[in-house]
Amino acid sequence: MKYMLNTEDRKFIIDSVKKGYKVTELARMFNVTPRRIQQILHESELPESSRDSELTEEEKKFIDDLWDKYRIGSRTIYYLLRSKGFNVSYYKIYNYMKVKRMVQIKDNALIVNGKKAEPPLSTVLLDYHQRSFNDQYAIFCVDMTTKKILSYSESMKITSDVVAAVLDGLNISGKIKRLMIRSGVLSLIYNSSNLGYIARKKGISEVVTDKGSSRVHLSLSKLWQNYDKYRWTFNSLEEFVNWYNERPVTRFEDRIASPDQIFEEYIKKYDMNTGES
Repeated sequence: MKYMLNTEDRKFIIDSVKKGYKVTELARMFNVTPRRIQQILHESELPESSRDSELTEEEKKFIDDLWDKYRIGSRTIYYLLRSKGFNVSYYKIYNYMKVKRMVQIKDNALIVNGKKAEPPLSTVLLDYHQRSFNDQYAIFCVDMTTKKILSYSESMKITSDVVAAVLDGLNISGKIKRLMIRSGVLSLIYNSSNLGYIARKKGISEVVTDKGSSRVHLSLSKLWQNYDKYRWTFNSLEEFVNWYNERPVTRFEDRIASPDQIFEEYIKKYDMNTGES
């Protein structure tokens, strides 16, 4: 499936190449060909007068009329314009309709990587990982929709104090619907301590043990692979977490976004809809 690049994506590509990213890496990230990336770089070097012009008033009226009458999408309008003899770029149609908020009415389902997903914070997983027997543990709370790391700690032993610090680090009181705890040492510590009190203080009413821990833990395999590969290149765990959360690797709506971006945008939308602050 090819990915439609918007203005924000193009700016990110141009800036990334200036910082040393390879064209092939960006092509894989956005699921396009290296030739498409090269085209974007070439277009960015052209003088403003040499770039595609804006839509004409006639083209805009044609799009407006089609939208008002039929509520059809940009791809269909592109082919209709071509059939009427208009030679106009699909990207210009798409961007024009996006700016004018000509979007087809859909349900409120969150679409991540092309699939419907629960809203962020529907399930937060308390999980742990150890690269090898002699290494320290990483204990993370991860939002299972965006894979954003919400709170974290490292320790040579998993104790109730360490887990308490991770739960205390959840600075999103009242929004988490369910906390899922990986079965094993974490669930044993949780059930034999006062950690339930901390969870209730955070407004978490449902706490469950992940009985299929292997399957759910596997869904974080990319996170743990990145931890094993890159954690040791950062001076602190906080630096690694910030880097991981800011990586633009997830398809969200009509662009590539980072766990941070998806999480913050959706939470902001949630607050606006509910009147919370």
